[in-house]
Order: sequence, then structure tokens, then C-alpha cells
Amino acid sequence: MKARKHFVEIQIKDNAFVKCAPTTKTAYLIETSPTILRMRVISQAKDVPYSDCFKIEEDFICTMPEGCNSSSILRVTMNINWMKSTMMKGIIMSSSVKESKAVWASYSDYIKKNGHIWKEKKKEIKLNHGIEKATIKVLSAND
Repeated sequence: MKARKHFVEIQIKDNAFVKCAPTTKTAYLIETSPTILRMRVISQAKDVPYSDCFKIEEDFICTMPEGCNSSSILRVTMNINWMKSTMMKGIIMSSSVKESKAVWASYSDYIKKNGHIWKEKKKEIKLNHGIEKATIKVLSAND
């Protein structure tokens, strides 16, 4: 499995204690073929309170539907891997999810500004117990 490390400094907004989070991102190329690219990126911040408690794991799958040459589907999922317990888990989780959504909204705007067309698809899934429904967002370019 191929891996590449990147060092980035993430700017933190609206935080009185931390303005910048030095972060190591390790990208693993999991699968590649003419119709699919799958990559996992694990991010670990340092010099930030509670940053030793968790890592952020993002899974990217970019695929081209069979028989289609002008469209592709990008699916990105995000998960928090807890390294040790902390009473700040709820705050860390809600902040991470909020920031992840903001990053992907900005990326979507960037794609639109550069002449590409994005269509957002929502797929409803009924859970096994039949009580709740979850929504999955799938972004598709030039569908």
C-alpha cells in the first residue's frame, strides 16, 4: 500500500486558545483502477489541547459509473478514531463534524466557481429496526 505524509498548518477560527493546528496527514492509496480510486487520509494534530486523544480518518472513493465517460462520483466519509478517553469527546466530535461539513461545502463552491457542475444526490436508507432513516449525500459531477 502506497502512503504519503503531508504536514499542514490548519487555521482555527473563533478559538481564544488555538489559532493554528500543526497537522500531519498520511494518505494511503488503497485501490486504483481505470474506474475507481480509493484513498484513506488519517490526520493527527499536535500542540493542540486533547489532540493526542483522537485522529480524523477520511475515506475518499472516486468512481466512474460503467458506460459513462463524462461523469464521476465522489464519496467522502469521515470518522473520528479515539486513541484514549476524554471528557471532551462530545465537544471534539461536534466540532470535527461541523468543520468537516464546512470544508466540503467550501470545496463544492470551489468546484462550481471553476466551471464544473455538481449535482447533490440524497439517498434515504431505512435502518434494520425500521424506526429511523438516515440520509447519505452523494455529489456527482456532470451527471
